[in-house]
Amino acid sequence: MKILLFSPSFGAYGGIEAFVMRLAKHLAATPGVELRVRFKLQPGSPFEPLRALFAKEGLDVSCLGKWSPALAREFIWPDLIHTQNVPPVVTLASILLGKPFVSTLHNRFLGASGPRGWLWRLGLRKAARVWFNSAFVMRSWGVNPDDRRLSVVPTICDLDFTTQP
Repeated sequence: MKILLFSPSFGAYGGIEAFVMRLAKHLAATPGVELRVRFKLQPGSPFEPLRALFAKEGLDVSCLGKWSPALAREFIWPDLIHTQNVPPVVTLASILLGKPFVSTLHNRFLGASGPRGWLWRLGLRKAARVWFNSAFVMRSWGVNPDDRRLSVVPTICDLDFTTQP
């Protein structure tokens, strides 16, 4: 199975990056899994320290910018997309390309209105499976707790401090 791990980042090794690293190491060691890790950096964020950290672990990692043909090609490759949060670009690519995606939600829903908020909620509805990193985050999204696609799973990272930059 070809899996794309897609995550936003500010370029520094933090909570989401630690979670992605741990998940990527697990998936890369799973027989039959081909893995790519792609970070969508916020403008002005450095990538080299993060790239070096993931490359040191032998992981296929790169940085993507805003919507572009290169970004679109990344979504054609996998059988499954695992995203951190539910960015609208993943929701739209999944719908257009017929690709299933799952998501780990790390952030509370701030009640965004307009197209952006609508797209975030659409992503939550379209995801095949969603893991919230806490009950607080799950409640903030106002979801039906009986929805079997949704669950709370704390995102525990690898506390091996030798892997940090």
